[in-house]
Amino acid sequence: MGETIDIHQVLLDDLGVARQFGWQIEKIPAAENLNLLAFRIPNVVFSFVAGALLLFLGSWGRFSGRLPDDNPYRQERHQGDHPDALPTTFHDPHDIQAARELADAERAVAQHTAPADVAARIDALREVRSPEERVQRWRAGHA
Repeated sequence: MGETIDIHQVLLDDLGVARQFGWQIEKIPAAENLNLLAFRIPNVVFSFVAGALLLFLGSWGRFSGRLPDDNPYRQERHQGDHPDALPTTFHDPHDIQAARELADAERAVAQHTAPADVAARIDALREVRSPEERVQRWRAGHA
């Protein structure tokens, strides 16, 4: 077939040439002692502790994050849950119209497209928290 190579003899020849040129010769450890990544027990313990800490902090942020209702991650966790209904229902047609106008005005302010007078009226309502009172003050401003 072909010529055979005596690997042991080739290695001995290489060692002879290396010694002839003054090269430093180091033996490669046997496979059972091979530690290519230089793992030591302190490295392994540190990596484990750091990984556990990152896992804990990431999970804590994920599960205690109080995600908004429209967030896809919250929807995934709470598929059967439905957001609470709006707390206020207006029955008076004038209140309904005023609530729509107020919502449109707040949207325009948020998008920086509202006229200065509308922005000032919305700014005046900043401290009012009750939806009913906000609508009543908005209606009073139109009168």
